[in-house]
Amino acid sequence: FYGHEIADKVLIIITHELEDICNSFESCHLKIYKLPGDEFAILSISNSPKELFVEKIKTIIQTIESRKFNVDNQEIFVSLSCGISLLKENILIKADMALHDAKSKNKDIVIYDDSSNLYQKITHNIQGIGLLKDAIDNDMIVPYFQPIYNLKTKKIEKYEVLARILKGDEVIAPFRFLSIAIKTKLYHHITYSIIEKSFAFFKERDCEFSINLSIEDITNKKTVDFILQKLEEFKNPNNVVFEILESEKIDNYDELKSFIAKIKEYGGKVAIDDFGSGYSNFAHILELSVDYLKIDASLVKNIESDENSKKITKTIINFAKELEIKTIAESVENENSLRILEAMGVDFVQGYYIGKPMDRLVED
Repeated sequence: FYGHEIADKVLIIITHELEDICNSFESCHLKIYKLPGDEFAILSISNSPKELFVEKIKTIIQTIESRKFNVDNQEIFVSLSCGISLLKENILIKADMALHDAKSKNKDIVIYDDSSNLYQKITHNIQGIGLLKDAIDNDMIVPYFQPIYNLKTKKIEKYEVLARILKGDEVIAPFRFLSIAIKTKLYHHITYSIIEKSFAFFKERDCEFSINLSIEDITNKKTVDFILQKLEEFKNPNNVVFEILESEKIDNYDELKSFIAKIKEYGGKVAIDDFGSGYSNFAHILELSVDYLKIDASLVKNIESDENSKKITKTIINFAKELEIKTIAESVENENSLRILEAMGVDFVQGYYIGKPMDRLVED
């Protein structure tokens, strides 16, 4: 925001601040190192207790964050994130892991602990990247189909398309690769592959199917153009539903409205996924002109035992009926849940009670 020149001056000021604060600690001798970018390392070179070292670091953070720095007539406040390693082996690597964890969780301080599984998480991410790149290079991303049951006609009438990696005889579920795909910007490969293969699979089938899209997909012009081209070429575009996750990441509803309008121009449909989760916005749904609301799995799973889940689910169903929007309840796992949802007036249900995701349709 302020530019590199002011940013460099801030780094110099912080360097002097760190030196002054650390030199004031008589009982704990600390040495400061400048790392690349906006990072510093502080090393204890005394045999003072670990608890004292942590307290001194907290003091450093509190002191700097409480001050206002004047740079070129600008008043600037600085916030700090800190990762601490109290273990001597690979001390800088472990402190860096803790720092990244602190940033991702928006915490001031995270102390590395072998039992916190930070190393295992990073190893898991590295393995996930390798798995995903291998799957992309060798065309191993495949669609699986989970049936959606119509409570009025008592028939399976739709399917949700879900991504899997097929590695030999092993079918790998999304939890192994989906989050890391988004973080490493490999996600669009999954979207392209699933759309290509799903459209080909349903080309000669008169059956509605839905494909998941992320906010990253609908804000990417290249991906949107690809989707619209596929819809234009598809024989039955009215059978295609795009599920969009309703989340806190949606910060531009005009862009979302524009995407939905384009999909509908080409004959496609739109569902809002996970509706009823913490960030759902009823007011925005009035503007979006969607075809389906998919009720969040956390509500459906608790519908037998939790009164609040029942109330929220009933509210969503009534709200959707007023707007002539169909509702789909996800994660239906037993007959009792199904009967409760049916009595509430849900239109469709899906979940393991109806059928697991498979590489074929139920009727096949």
